[in-house]
Amino acid sequence: MGKLSDIQNAFTARIRDPQHVIKPVDIADDRMQVYKELLFNNIEEALNIVFPICKHILGSATWLLLVRKFMSSHAASKPLYTQISEEFVEFLLAAKNSKMPAYLSELTHYE
Repeated sequence: MGKLSDIQNAFTARIRDPQHVIKPVDIADDRMQVYKELLFNNIEEALNIVFPICKHILGSATWLLLVRKFMSSHAASKPLYTQISEEFVEFLLAAKNSKMPAYLSELTHYE
């Protein structure tokens, strides 16, 4: 087993992007799954509470894909859970995604 920071980085990278990051060898699949679901569900629920109109406009499937993209590609600069919505707005402002409505980032400011 490597340094603790290496293990933590590999573990969190897998949680953020389970489709593209290989699971750390020394972690059981069921344990990894619990953390992956817990983190995703908590972040998705926090964003859903703050941005219900965005979720409604996009639809559940597209919304979940957007939240997954946010988790996998956005390097948050604010460490607090309560600032996830601010990070999501920054993510949308920086993202150039033709599949999303052009007004989506403006709508997040309204919500």
